[in-house]
Amino acid sequence: MKFITDVSIQKKLIRVIMLTSGIALALACVLFAIYNFTMFRIGEVRELTSLAEIVGNNSSAALVFDDSQTAKDVLSSLQMDDRIEAAAVYDKTGKIFASFNSNHSEANVFLSKPNSSVNSFTLQKLDIALPIQLHEETIGTIRIISHQKSLIKLLGENGLIVFLVLIVSSIVAYLVSKKLESMISSPILHLSDKVSQVSNNRDYSIRATKTTQDEMGNLIDRFNEMLDRIQEQEIALQGANDRLEDQVEERTAKLKTAISDAERAKIEAEKANQAKSEFLSRMSHELRTPMNAILGFTQMMLKDTQNPLNEIHQTDANHIIKAGKHLLELINEILDLSRIESGQFSVSNQNRHLGDIMEEVLEIIHPTAKKHKIQLTCDMDQFQNIYVFADSVRLKQVIFNLLSNGIKYNNPDGSVKVIQEITRDKQAVKLKFIDTGPGIPSDKLKDIFEPFNRLEADKTAIEGTGIGLSICEKLMEMMGGNLKVESAVGVGSEFSIEMPIGKPLKNEDKVKLSPQEPEFKNVEISDNCSILALYIEDNIDNLALVQRIVSDIPAIKLISAPRAKLGIELAKAHRPNIVLMDINMPEMDGFQALKQLQLLEETNDIPVIAVSANAMEKDIEKAKQAGFNNYITKPIEIHNFISVISQTLGKQVKITQ
Repeated sequence: MKFITDVSIQKKLIRVIMLTSGIALALACVLFAIYNFTMFRIGEVRELTSLAEIVGNNSSAALVFDDSQTAKDVLSSLQMDDRIEAAAVYDKTGKIFASFNSNHSEANVFLSKPNSSVNSFTLQKLDIALPIQLHEETIGTIRIISHQKSLIKLLGENGLIVFLVLIVSSIVAYLVSKKLESMISSPILHLSDKVSQVSNNRDYSIRATKTTQDEMGNLIDRFNEMLDRIQEQEIALQGANDRLEDQVEERTAKLKTAISDAERAKIEAEKANQAKSEFLSRMSHELRTPMNAILGFTQMMLKDTQNPLNEIHQTDANHIIKAGKHLLELINEILDLSRIESGQFSVSNQNRHLGDIMEEVLEIIHPTAKKHKIQLTCDMDQFQNIYVFADSVRLKQVIFNLLSNGIKYNNPDGSVKVIQEITRDKQAVKLKFIDTGPGIPSDKLKDIFEPFNRLEADKTAIEGTGIGLSICEKLMEMMGGNLKVESAVGVGSEFSIEMPIGKPLKNEDKVKLSPQEPEFKNVEISDNCSILALYIEDNIDNLALVQRIVSDIPAIKLISAPRAKLGIELAKAHRPNIVLMDINMPEMDGFQALKQLQLLEETNDIPVIAVSANAMEKDIEKAKQAGFNNYITKPIEIHNFISVISQTLGKQVKITQ
């Protein structure tokens, strides 16, 4: 900390005293001058007004008898007052009746009668005009103008007084400040010097010397006492600091050990998470690969019109497809649940129109409700101008699951009703799904969201995995909402979801969210259309299934290759219209093979569709980013398989229902 020097303190002290005194005296002098000026003005106006009244009264008779000479004689009496420069009497019409000019006044000072009474005061002149009345009737006007030399003299005298007072007060203030210097400045400078030493050296043993018993002496005592306390605290603080440093070193060592353990645990967790992800991906692929052949060939057996199955075998085949689809659904939901729990699952929340989402789900679920003879009621008018902030795909998944459960776990000829509400705080939208099923006991309500817990429904003929509600609950939480249930045995159940309210969509955003794919039964090729397709697949069963599917489409010719390198050579040689390619193949996988096809001039414009049992979202996204035109997951669903090929080929294939 830097302190001022002895000289600067003295100068500042003198300046403060002189400035304070000067300002106070100057203000007093100015007020005195203003007071004198005001009182002088009031006196001058009062005297001149009285004089005007006397002259006016003396001139009234002259005005009545039109005796201007008498009026002049009256005005000439004003020459005894050396202040008067001019005076005039006006008749009723405003003409000058009589006038008087002093020797030092300007000629023709009166040109016209003033419009009203005048009281004009300046530093040079005072102009007074009053009406002349007789028996309360105005018969003329008297006007007198006087110079203000006395005022100018007064102002000069006041200015001189102010100047002399300021000079004398400055001298007195300087002498007083010199006297105060020895009484106040020296102790303050001594104290300032000690403060500077303490601040610069951090030495709290320094003390100031007391030389007086007045307030300054008391201040120095308080300063020394403050240093005593600071010195005591400094000693205590130093001891505490030493102990704290020891503790910090000890805890730092422990923390380093803990961080090292945490880093190792994190690495192990990341490895375990990566291993789990790879395991899920591998399991998905390994489970879907045999399912592809099972469901694919079963579909072809049912579709075969040349060698149709008998009724018993058709029933058996339908059971195989039904069980296979149930197993596939179970695989998908297990993978979804595992991805959610491992943090590899994400949602994309956007503003969406709830009516559009409900319309799509109802279109899909209505056949199921009709099949089970369940009355499905949903008034679409209640969704007008209702928007939600959610992931449309995942929200449809949740709504579909809740409606499907309401239909499956219902009483014969029961009903499911959908009701929409806005919460009281107007921050969320609530959807209620009310069914007339058998209801759920209150002690089991907490168990319905546990994975694989179907509340003994697995003992019935109703299909289900026991994972759907658990996934729905987690999806709603990820979208910022919730899923709740209320139920009464013998009455029914009410499942409700609540999600954040959204904002209206812009015009360009108001498009169909995910148009439903048409269910294709046949593919018709025009007579002049011949399509060559190349299928690269190392699994013999999968290769045979695709060959069997394409065999029913005469206009499509299929060539195949069990290895990627051979497939690339066939593509160069035959230039097919489309390439179907597996991802997981020995020697060269599908990504490497795709890159080779993209680099070759003969094949870089051929559309390539990935056909893989890797059905996780990250696998599909990775394939599309690599350049695959489309993606077909195994097990192959024949209608979807044909639809994807048709979309990829564009107008080359005409599809009919």
